[in-house]
Amino acid sequence: MSKNLKENNTRWSLVVYDVIVYAISSLLLVWLYGGNESLTNAESLQLTILAFAIIFVCRLIGHIYGQIWRYGGIQGYIRMIVSDGFAFILLYLIQMGLPIQRMSFARTLSLVCVNLLGSITIRMIYRYCYLYSDNVTKKGKFLAKLLYRFSNIETDTNKDVQKIKIAIIGAGRVGFGKGKALEVQSAVQKATKAAKAKMIRVPLKEGRTLHHDCSAKYGASKLVVRSAVPGTGIIAGGALRAVFECLGVQDVVVKSQGSNNPNNMIRAAFLAFAKMNSPKTVAARRGKTVAEIIAGRDGKKIDDAVCECATEDK
Repeated sequence: MSKNLKENNTRWSLVVYDVIVYAISSLLLVWLYGGNESLTNAESLQLTILAFAIIFVCRLIGHIYGQIWRYGGIQGYIRMIVSDGFAFILLYLIQMGLPIQRMSFARTLSLVCVNLLGSITIRMIYRYCYLYSDNVTKKGKFLAKLLYRFSNIETDTNKDVQKIKIAIIGAGRVGFGKGKALEVQSAVQKATKAAKAKMIRVPLKEGRTLHHDCSAKYGASKLVVRSAVPGTGIIAGGALRAVFECLGVQDVVVKSQGSNNPNNMIRAAFLAFAKMNSPKTVAARRGKTVAEIIAGRDGKKIDDAVCECATEDK
């Protein structure tokens, strides 16, 4: 997990909702239901506080209230089940070592499970409000108000957020990643993590343009990327311009055909980058010197090409 995902972005309002759920479950299972154990009020209070501390510490350690997992989803539910499972084991073991009347195994398990079920139910209600709220129907308006009270998210904003993030580490290296989340910050974090995990190096000619022309196709998008003379600039629009700016390219001409979907165009650009070869790579494959490769490419004499080797990205 990257450093950004480990930052403390706890949504404390959601913690308050879970505390209310825990209070209701503990009231039913510890205070009102006597069971086979004869617990005094003091012992019931001690066990309630102990279970509360263990369950919520395990959830905080598991980043249940963090930026990514706070509102559930399959992965969020799994993390919550695992953290509460550890809390149950830890709670039962600690009870065995305390000099007080402890709850039975069945009641301890019931307390954790009922609390877990209530917390998951809250997150499912949130997701239902998020998906079906609107400003047209009475039901949609009610869900919109409920959604705003729950998470301060207004209807018709931040829905199905998809952020495409391009990360750059040094000239000549670029990465692409896409992240999808209910919140913009979460989507950016996911996309950044994915981009940094897939950084590639693209060889540049004279540190300003590509070594040769190439084409690539992804889905319905097709790109033709051409190297250019000094002063041409970046002739590309939209997301492709951001890619070449991050890469450090100064002169390039890009012709796009077919779909202008940003995701397909960027992926097609990365497929084109994968076809790029530097003179050093070609020379090693053919068993020649870099000067011979440059001379054959530009139609120059080998003596002139030797001087140009110093300016090439090898």
